[in-house]
Amino acid sequence: MIRLPFAAIGRLRRDTGGLAAVEFALVASALIGLLVGAIDYSLWSLSRTIVERAARGGSEYAAANGYSSAAIATAITSATSAPAFLSTISASPAPTSWCGCQSSGTSITAATCNSTCANGQKAATYVTASASATYTPIMTWPGVPATVAVSQSNTVRIK
Repeated sequence: MIRLPFAAIGRLRRDTGGLAAVEFALVASALIGLLVGAIDYSLWSLSRTIVERAARGGSEYAAANGYSSAAIATAITSATSAPAFLSTISASPAPTSWCGCQSSGTSITAATCNSTCANGQKAATYVTASASATYTPIMTWPGVPATVAVSQSNTVRIK
């Protein structure tokens, strides 16, 4: 009678019938975690693209129609619709108009409107259009906040 439990344990050690199911469960759970992470990252990246498109819509409106803070804000919020995983797109901070002189390359130095720049040209008028929204990840991840602010600003010369 004492040998019976040891014989049953020996048979269980040699039986590999359910081993594949256990291995599959371990590997599948890791793969599902990676898949959800990849989807979450893709949706965050798409959120950045959507907010960038909205800010660009405000800049394009300003380039075509001039500066009007309310009209540019409307152009930003109506440039694209926010999908379910992204909060409503807002024009935040509000569109601004300012004057500046273009330095070397693409840098712009703030200047008084109608003043003369170092290169001899008059200071130009620029408009900055900004869009922002909040992305909520599918899952909570270690080190990642529960919501992620997504924002983009574009500056365009209008005069």
